[in-house]
Amino acid sequence: MNVKGLVGKKIEFLTVPYACIHGFSVQTAGALLDRDTELTLYTNAVNSELYKLRQDFRHGKANLWAIQKVLCNKILGPDSAPLDGVAQYDGQSQGAGILGILTGNEVPIDKNAMNAVLHSDPPILQGSETVEICFQGYRDITLFTTKRVVLIDKKGLFAKKVEYFSIPWAKFVAFGVRSAGAFLDFDTEVLLYTEMGF
Repeated sequence: MNVKGLVGKKIEFLTVPYACIHGFSVQTAGALLDRDTELTLYTNAVNSELYKLRQDFRHGKANLWAIQKVLCNKILGPDSAPLDGVAQYDGQSQGAGILGILTGNEVPIDKNAMNAVLHSDPPILQGSETVEICFQGYRDITLFTTKRVVLIDKKGLFAKKVEYFSIPWAKFVAFGVRSAGAFLDFDTEVLLYTEMGF
């Protein structure tokens, strides 16, 4: 609902069906000046203003993890093993060391530990969803779960602001893998293609 004009008489009601949402992210509040939590929806309307819909929520006035849970249930499908209670939590940080800072490469991390953390602190995963494989760079984490890919992006100097970006498996249209090269290119790569414009 978008209230327009000086006196607020003109109101636009925009409805986006869940089937049109190709990805979504929730972002925690920052440390200093940016104290709002955020929701971003990525739709299949790639070349229009409806492609990326963003909403800020006043810190402490909206339960970000309840919003995340609703989006998961509607877009990923109902949770066959729901978790009790949803509260507000801070993200976790482990870092991949100096090599991760210099190269930006991610290294494998313990999927069982990530499963335990992201089912409770914060509750990003559905109760019936599990992490199949995960990787961590210096601060960012990439998860491949049974229902989606989750990119955890820690922002700012103190990494207090954390974005959890989800793309359901059903929204991918192609994928590729690249083996390491012989000279100066020793990294393997995964390529994931969606209908979204990035």
